[in-house]
Amino acid sequence: MTDKSNPLTEGLDRFSALLDWWWEPTRGSNRIEGHVKRILQFGVELQSACGDAYSGQVETFMTVNDRLTRGLQALLRSQSAQDVATAEADIVGAMLEGASLQAQHWVGLSQKLQECSAAIARSIAVDLRQVAADIPPAPKPNVPPGTAVPSTPR
Repeated sequence: MTDKSNPLTEGLDRFSALLDWWWEPTRGSNRIEGHVKRILQFGVELQSACGDAYSGQVETFMTVNDRLTRGLQALLRSQSAQDVATAEADIVGAMLEGASLQAQHWVGLSQKLQECSAAIARSIAVDLRQVAADIPPAPKPNVPPGTAVPSTPR
């Protein structure tokens, strides 16, 4: 996403420049820019997965529709009981194959969504670990052994 002619990238650069003006560049803006880029990449991957699933569903629909049309035509042209049974079997087979292909597309989409979600969760976890490592530990109260540690009101 380094293309400067992309409106999203251009808007992100403007937003980053605004944040640099408000915050010290080494602290907030790089982190925020990373989060925004991660979310944008997540959106692109989700859109791609949904587009692929949609294309697969449309292709399946067209194929099954064609087979059903041919099966119904064969049913109308049939002149014997065996022709009727064969045409009905073709129609049922087309419907079952269509259902199977649609289920495969849904499984593929759910796996892709799971992969995308897991990838963004992993990257967020890495960032949180890094931020947590940068935070110094809280000072321990100087309390003699055997006495209760005073609780702080919340």
